[in-house]
Amino acid sequence: IISISDWVIFVASLSVIIFSSTLSITTISSYHHNFPTLFIMGGVASSIQTGMAENMRKMQHEQRENMMKAEMKRARIEQALARARARENAKWAGGLLSFVLTAIVAARLRTGKVPLPLAAVTVPLTFSTSYLADMGWGNKIKRIKADAQRELTEEGSDIVLPS
Repeated sequence: IISISDWVIFVASLSVIIFSSTLSITTISSYHHNFPTLFIMGGVASSIQTGMAENMRKMQHEQRENMMKAEMKRARIEQALARARARENAKWAGGLLSFVLTAIVAARLRTGKVPLPLAAVTVPLTFSTSYLADMGWGNKIKRIKADAQRELTEEGSDIVLPS
């Protein structure tokens, strides 16, 4: 017959064993000679520790996935902002190019000559407007990503660019 004080010692010993990874479960029976050996090595405490470790791995995996999703979302937002910025800049550059070309035509009709400073401005302005239009409405970003991915692949890197 086990007394109440023996049960209190048993429960206290059991809680120490469950929450402490340094004690062996087989030592429960050595606390008091009346306790039968109820547990074996690798029993309750081991399964609790294994379960906790598995839950920790799952939580870390979920956190990594959530961080990757948030990073991908942030990258898509930045790309959308860059594309919108390029469209806006292309509109302004296109307006400036249209103004310069109109001034060239007006000067040619009025004086019969094309002013050299205005003609010199049209070449770089045409290239910059074309670049911005390709970035905003074309597939420039996709080509840049493909080129970067190809470069990373050739270097043997395992980095994957966000899509």
